[in-house]
Amino acid sequence: MRIAVLGSAGAMGSFFVRYFASQGHDVVGSDPQKGGNSGKTIAAQNAQAIRNADFVLVATPIQTTVTVCKQVLPNLRKGAVLVEISSVKSEGLVQVNKGAERKGLSFLSIHPLFGPALISSKGMKIAVVRRGRDSSMALARKLFPGARLFPMSAETHNKLMGAMLSLTHITNMAYAKVVASVTRPNEFRKMATPTSFLQLTLAESVLSQDPSLYSYVQTGNKFSAKLIRSMAGELLAMSELIESGDARKFEKYFVELARLYPSNGPSVKKVYDAFYAISN
Repeated sequence: MRIAVLGSAGAMGSFFVRYFASQGHDVVGSDPQKGGNSGKTIAAQNAQAIRNADFVLVATPIQTTVTVCKQVLPNLRKGAVLVEISSVKSEGLVQVNKGAERKGLSFLSIHPLFGPALISSKGMKIAVVRRGRDSSMALARKLFPGARLFPMSAETHNKLMGAMLSLTHITNMAYAKVVASVTRPNEFRKMATPTSFLQLTLAESVLSQDPSLYSYVQTGNKFSAKLIRSMAGELLAMSELIESGDARKFEKYFVELARLYPSNGPSVKKVYDAFYAISN
């Protein structure tokens, strides 16, 4: 197949260029930033890249996804599939889908549940947004054979990403802020227990990312603030419980919560395995 990747010099764009090339497809890229474009055909503009393409994957910055989709949609060839990979499924994408339907084209809205640092594409996980009985799953299987696909509505996707992305990012940012108020991170790391070492590593990983992307993940998802308030409420309740000095109530809270996660025993070993893997 001929696949055009728009935003091909970016982190995710480069990943998909390599992935599609490894699958034997004819890949053409387009990006105003010319770095990282080795190993594929480069088009001067998006309009040239999408010419005769079977699939057009938009991997531009999330803030521009809808705009780029609307710009290229009128020029896609008959039978082509427009693909977007944003981590927040905005209302603007609904309009893109309607525009594709009016032209008799297919629109595939997916979210790769991994970042560009993924070493192997084997078993990679991808959320697929479905709208009724559309062909999204069949198209996703064609484009990503062997991937683990998770069909869901846009609403469900955003709610899940509120927990998986928004809540996770904010939790780690708060952790990093509090640790830095206690001691210097480097000193903390020297004495850190396996659990706190991994937590700090997660926090540092979050802080190493693109702030504009992480900002949009928070502000563009209507579920983010609600989940963060819920987290704040849980932290406040636990702080009040601790201040009361009632050890039995704390233990009851702990045990009831642990029952929701029956695999927490083996998880301890995983934490230590991960700690030894990255700390030596």
